[in-house]
Amino acid sequence: MRIFAKTINKTRSAILAGSTLALSIATPAAIASAHGFAAHGSGESPRMMSMQRFQQNCDQKQTSLNSQAAAIKAADQKRLNGQNILYSGIQDYVSNSGVTVANYDTLNSQVAADQAAATNDINNLNAPQLDCSGDTSAASTNHNALQSFEQAQKQTRQDLATYRHDLANLFSAVLNS
Repeated sequence: MRIFAKTINKTRSAILAGSTLALSIATPAAIASAHGFAAHGSGESPRMMSMQRFQQNCDQKQTSLNSQAAAIKAADQKRLNGQNILYSGIQDYVSNSGVTVANYDTLNSQVAADQAAATNDINNLNAPQLDCSGDTSAASTNHNALQSFEQAQKQTRQDLATYRHDLANLFSAVLNS
């Protein structure tokens, strides 16, 4: 207790003497500015500060969504490319080997339609654009944008699965002939 009292007395004397060795006392304004918040006397209202934080969070979410959507699109494109390689190999085999498949035209047209649908879905799969305006309708707008992106993603995956399934049917028909 005596040491603490001596420290206070030395600090008080140093302050009175104008010394720069005095301990700095953190005021609430100093703490707020050190952590990136504006003090109440800074001229910014708490509403304005919360809007700035909302804008920053929304921008970060948009950046994250863009990178996630790009990764999803790249993975789906990779799957499509693999299936396209297999499809072109089957077509080359049938045309060059002289193999006759009973229902080749029907199966081939179905696979071609599935390929076109999957390609179209992947080309149209883009990140949703969030509404960062902060007005009351932004939450429902963002919710709808995220839901439509999820639906587009599910449709793309479903079309890729259908393409793979019909491609497998074509492949087995070619093998069995």
